[in-house]
Amino acid sequence: MAATLGAMETHLAELKTAQSSTQVPTETLEPIATATATEAATPEKIATGENVEVGDWNVEIFDGATDQMRGWIEELKNLDPVKWPNFPNVDNPQAGFVAANGLEYGMAESVYCQQDQTCDIPISAGHYRIITADYDIPGIDACMGSEANQGCGIMLINVGDVTANFRDAKVDTGFTVFGRYWNGDKLPEAIYGGLSHVANNMLNLNSALNPDGSVNAGANCSVREGCKSVRLAFAIISGNELLVKGVTTVNR
Repeated sequence: MAATLGAMETHLAELKTAQSSTQVPTETLEPIATATATEAATPEKIATGENVEVGDWNVEIFDGATDQMRGWIEELKNLDPVKWPNFPNVDNPQAGFVAANGLEYGMAESVYCQQDQTCDIPISAGHYRIITADYDIPGIDACMGSEANQGCGIMLINVGDVTANFRDAKVDTGFTVFGRYWNGDKLPEAIYGGLSHVANNMLNLNSALNPDGSVNAGANCSVREGCKSVRLAFAIISGNELLVKGVTTVNR
């Protein structure tokens, strides 16, 4: 009996050997190399001091800018003066804009800063100030549009807790409007509406000041037909500290 079992075990071993020798070998596949995607630059990874092109904007980030401010860069829209005949203190359905994200039309002043063309420029905490004129604001921006044959304007937005005051600034025959911004989480919307409307007036387009192009909207650039081109900037500040600055040009 033991001999019989031994013979059976030997026979089974031979069968297994025969099966393994006739089995079709499987091909060993080498792993396919995959291209590593280049990681897209996100607002949080934009280096401080770097200039970034966003649509028609050139934007610069400075020390102190928060991640939220860096995120605003992606939300910036090209200015569209044709859609902005009115100041952004009312809803603007054609631009998809609600006044709750806009600006208070507070105090306006013409022939601004004309005492030797030098003055102090205050912006209260939680407020904005728009200035249109040739200007030089130390530590912020300068624009000599009369030399470049274009108009100049800037929107200063103080998101800090203390008043900003830029001393010994220069503004030549300026106009300014000053007030509160309503929604600190939607400042790109306020910038879009505020500066689009400024461009509308300076380019003498159809607006509340110039209905159907029948009158001029203030003889901007010192001529009845208004400016042919305007350089517009925004500066997000905390007190006197510059955090984000953007510059664009709009042509008629």
